[in-house]
Amino acid sequence: MLILTIRTDKPDAEIGLYILDLRKARSSPDLSNSPACLAGTAGRAANGFSSFDVSSDTSPSEKTVFARANSLSERTILRKSSIDAKKLAYKTWHAHRDLSATIHQKIQDLLNAKGSTFRKVEGIVVYKGPGSFTGLRIGISVANALAYGLNVPIVSTTGKDWQLQGIDRLKKGKNETSAVPDYGSEPHITLPTK
Repeated sequence: MLILTIRTDKPDAEIGLYILDLRKARSSPDLSNSPACLAGTAGRAANGFSSFDVSSDTSPSEKTVFARANSLSERTILRKSSIDAKKLAYKTWHAHRDLSATIHQKIQDLLNAKGSTFRKVEGIVVYKGPGSFTGLRIGISVANALAYGLNVPIVSTTGKDWQLQGIDRLKKGKNETSAVPDYGSEPHITLPTK
């Protein structure tokens, strides 16, 4: 199961691809001592993940990192929830006011870099907030449109390990049909003048 993750609540947007093997047994071993995780701890990319490849054709504010879940918190979440997920790719970029103009192409580029297409996405996890009103609105609108257009489940989560919480919810068969943002407070909307 190929899962797309989207977070757009701050000026630096992030997207990721995870692969979830639903055929694996429910009980997952302690991944923190597995040879794959131990081998990956030697060289870490700037984002803290063990790097397979850091794209050199991107600007300093934009990096694509192909990685696996090797941080202690990711291994712990994977172990506790019996998720057998592997992070395939991750991209951040300084979107700020260009988010709506860049997000679709960034997702397409990430899928292309892994030899995949939108049609292969089988689930979407989106960060629901709290955060920037406009950023959340754009990211969640894109996630909802993709989920609807591709006819795949969507879940929204929040917190430090939001991607893995969302993957766990997808694995359990959850589908919100339409994600709703959590702004953290009432949005500040200017009332029309007469």
